[in-house]
Amino acid sequence: MRLEVHKEMGLKCDVDNTAVDSMWLHNSIFGGFLDAFGIDMGEVDLHNQTPSIALERWVDRFPDGAERSDAAQTAAVCERAYFREGMKLYQERVHQLEVFEDFSAFLEKMRSKLGIRSDRPLPVALVTNSVRAWLDILDERFHFSSMVQVMLAHEDFGECPKPHPFPAHLAAQKLGFPHAGHLSAAGDALGDIECAVEAGCRDAFLIDRTQRTPSQEIASLRGKTKTRVHVVRSFTDIAIT
Repeated sequence: MRLEVHKEMGLKCDVDNTAVDSMWLHNSIFGGFLDAFGIDMGEVDLHNQTPSIALERWVDRFPDGAERSDAAQTAAVCERAYFREGMKLYQERVHQLEVFEDFSAFLEKMRSKLGIRSDRPLPVALVTNSVRAWLDILDERFHFSSMVQVMLAHEDFGECPKPHPFPAHLAAQKLGFPHAGHLSAAGDALGDIECAVEAGCRDAFLIDRTQRTPSQEIASLRGKTKTRVHVVRSFTDIAIT
């Protein structure tokens, strides 16, 4: 797969399981959090932030999500509660995390192509549906704010997190572009790709490290957009031109 990189293009990139190898830590801490509420980890698809249990069970435990109309959004209410209560655990264990080597190498190739000095940030927006506190913890660990121009978290999106296109539009704005067509996007979940497609990003790369994304869902996304949707195992499979 090829990605054209030039000064009129930027990158919107997911964080967890795309840039940072962190899903194992989320599963560990989140499992303990859910157990306290009587919810089994097997009932939740944390990767796509979608519960397979009935919506009513989430509302029972997280009443601030009672006004939500769909299960994915109610699960996001749960996720924010869990981050608030479990932040200390993340702070204690963040030293165990690492940035994916292929992501770091990709940024360096991008830097070389654009001719940007090592002390200047790249036209990249790190975008997560997680809370700002989590992004701040990662920034303290990896110094992302010195590498990329923009970092966006749940608090920046109001009621419109991914897969809503608003995060992509906001990323483009913050990077100084007139619209999301100046962005390419990368993420490990279908919600990342849906966000990019609906916003009209130029390319959308699904970083499918575990090769578990249903092909029919990708085909459906490809069929309704001008956005070029690609599925790759890692950033190593993306050639910068």
